Amino acid sequence: MKSFVVPGRWVIVVAVMALIISCARLPVIKPVDPEAMQDTRERCRRPFLDSPYRFIHSIEVSFPGGRRGTVVGITLVDPSDKTVHSVIMTIEGFVLFDARYANEVRVNRALPPFNAEQFAGYMMDDVRLMFIAPEGKLADAGVRADGSTVCRYHGNKGTTI
Repeated sequence: MKSFVVPGRWVIVVAVMALIISCARLPVIKPVDPEAMQDTRERCRRPFLDSPYRFIHSIEVSFPGGRRGTVVGITLVDPSDKTVHSVIMTIEGFVLFDARYANEVRVNRALPPFNAEQFAGYMMDDVRLMFIAPEGKLADAGVRADGSTVCRYHGNKGTTI
């Protein structure tokens, strides 16, 4: 049986590289003309929903051993209440995952592989970030070097979104 041993200096090099990457700054936002600032701030609101919405989508799944399948995802988003309800089920209607976010994540059902410890929390955070405007204040808005609009929010817990 062969074994692979990483020489000591490579461990140090990899650790230093990871530290440098993790301490990288956020990309620079170029300010826009004061006349265009209001339009830029309005663009920051456009991606987020302003009324309740239901999304129904198919998800292709790859299982160990090369098997493939399809499940159905249903997501209800209500931005006025800041609630999200997500269900993942088989095409026959068997519920594999059911969770709701309303101030906290409540998992109603989670079967493998959707029962991983942090799966529900991370998934609901991702869905909220896609469809509901972040809590906190719009801290900065402008454009990147490629001309795309960038919006940064300061979250209530001292985070930058």
